[in-house]
Amino acid sequence: MDPSLPPNTSAAPTPNTVKPNPFGGNNAPAPAPAPGIPRSDPFGGNNAPAPAPAPPAPAPKAANPAPPLPAPDVKGILGDAKTGAIAAEVLRLVNIERSKRKLPQLGNNIRLSTASWLHSQEMYVKRYFSHESPTKGRKQFTDRIRNAGVVGHGAAGENIAMTHVSRDVAKRLVKMWMDSPGHRANILHKDFRFSGLGIYGDGDYIYATQVFTQKVKTPGLNKRTRTAPKRPTPAVIGPTKVI
Repeated sequence: MDPSLPPNTSAAPTPNTVKPNPFGGNNAPAPAPAPGIPRSDPFGGNNAPAPAPAPPAPAPKAANPAPPLPAPDVKGILGDAKTGAIAAEVLRLVNIERSKRKLPQLGNNIRLSTASWLHSQEMYVKRYFSHESPTKGRKQFTDRIRNAGVVGHGAAGENIAMTHVSRDVAKRLVKMWMDSPGHRANILHKDFRFSGLGIYGDGDYIYATQVFTQKVKTPGLNKRTRTAPKRPTPAVIGPTKVI
């Protein structure tokens, strides 16, 4: 597996202020003695100032530190029309790969798309790249699916990727996943029937999340809708990576 494809599954210093003295005394620190003038010692000792300690050795620098991720480009966030179009094309290409193996087509589900979109958004805003969220109650992708209102999903999986925007970004995302055994297994899983895509990011740096489930059971609904909505749902969207 490509090393860039992980497995799927100051506080400011407090000012040094002078505190009020309840006994009326002067809280200002005593002035330092003039250099070279010994202070009086009531015990008759040597009043010569002690030699100054040697300065501490500088801390060793880390070898080849990893460059930081670029700051979020808030003004350049892609709109729903753009990200939705990318998501719809990714799903179309994924279904082409499934049809080549005579596998059932995946239907787009709005709740799964919402779970995916929120994860891509959080990864972009908080500048991390992982299946595990640092937010309590959203750590695993199954937590995020349940938070989106899916109470029963059967077999499930998640693919994520981080890449730059281009005309062929959807094609490149699917190729990245198909070239990775773990992600390919999700795309071609024989039991999966539903998918939700979320794309989020700016014009140069995007995150993509795709969730797969065997079924979608929501509160108060017993029947499952297998057809995708007519309009593509919003999708959530950096260097190129997938995990």
